[in-house]
Amino acid sequence: MKKFIAILMFLFLANEMLIAQEPQKQEPEKTEFKVSAQYRARAEYRDGYKIPLVEEQDGLPLISQRMRLIIDFKSNKIETSFNIQEARAWGQTPTIDFGKSAPINPVQVKEAWAKYNFSENFGLKLGRMDLNYGDNRLLCNKDWNNVSASHDAALLQFKKDGLTVDLALTSSATNDWAYNSMQADDYIIDNYKNMAMLFASKKFSDALTVNVMELARGYQRATKPGTFYVYNTIGPNVLFNSNGIKFDGSFYYQLGKTKTGADLKANFYTANVSYNTDAFSVGFGYDAYSGKAYDDTDEASKTFQTCEWGAHKFLGLMDMWLAIPAGGIRDINAIAAYNFSKKTSVNLTFHNFGLAQEMKIGEVIVEKPLGSEIDFTFKHVLTKGVVLVGGYSTYMVSDNFEVLKGVGAGNAKRPQWAWLMINFTPTLFASK
Repeated sequence: MKKFIAILMFLFLANEMLIAQEPQKQEPEKTEFKVSAQYRARAEYRDGYKIPLVEEQDGLPLISQRMRLIIDFKSNKIETSFNIQEARAWGQTPTIDFGKSAPINPVQVKEAWAKYNFSENFGLKLGRMDLNYGDNRLLCNKDWNNVSASHDAALLQFKKDGLTVDLALTSSATNDWAYNSMQADDYIIDNYKNMAMLFASKKFSDALTVNVMELARGYQRATKPGTFYVYNTIGPNVLFNSNGIKFDGSFYYQLGKTKTGADLKANFYTANVSYNTDAFSVGFGYDAYSGKAYDDTDEASKTFQTCEWGAHKFLGLMDMWLAIPAGGIRDINAIAAYNFSKKTSVNLTFHNFGLAQEMKIGEVIVEKPLGSEIDFTFKHVLTKGVVLVGGYSTYMVSDNFEVLKGVGAGNAKRPQWAWLMINFTPTLFASK
């Protein structure tokens, strides 16, 4: 924390000195005020979503929703945003509550932050906020989930001449009522205790952008409030886009300590290439999350730690691999998309999954092949601010997949999942 404050003060003073050397111009005050909302409802039929079912088990129909009220303000020097949401499944709260049900709190503050711009290029943002960076492999807001992810952070932002540098620091209290605490105690939330992030992005041309991220996460050791296990993830992400050819590639290396204190030596790499026109696109990709073989005698963990639950976007919509197995995961994928018009499009994605290293469960050796998944989605814009999206997914299981998921080889029925979602995003009021 002291290092972060020192950096903040240095950057602030340097910025003020540079401003003082330039003639100061009195710019007219410009303000923007906007009130917007979101309502989305999603109906699903889960018949093996996330976890495969056996023949005797029935699927689950459900409807969930999210409502948000968003207030944004912007002036020459100050920006603020306040976003309150209610996220829940239908039927989660009683129609009439006589106080006998368990307490349910579906209302949360999604975002509440303020930003001061020291200059046109440099600012400080404080509060609860989304953190979306680079290829979203390490930090994303997990927007598919109705609640989604937010961070309490201090964020320094610099942007000039195609260069973007963001420095973030988060730190969490030890309990629900830390303000009244006199000493540190166990951290009771299943989350990182502190986090530091440095992100740099340089646009070298209209075709080439290179991002570099360093992310450090610290977890408190159980029963030891002053002891933290920290692991670092660092690496580049390269983006290329020219004449319809797109390339997106990343490599990340992890080192430090896992949440349980084991040494960590893991890596992840991906390469994705596609050809795109106004009417259609086709692409191929490969993802590799490192893992540890069952006969590896090295005491260090070699399983890549997914930092921000971004697997839904990358490792199949059925969310079978939200948590990377000890043996790691590799994914060979192909995608085809077609735009019928500016309002209507369809997408078909194929995934072939496998372990990076063989695992052992009990006395059973789990070999690498883990089956395949097909995801079909569509999108249709009904009118401005109203979008209808939906899809169907199915998973072709293998014996190894069934053993790894705990249902036993040959016992799982074919997993499938269907969903339909409508999303309203009206602007209620806007003023400049």
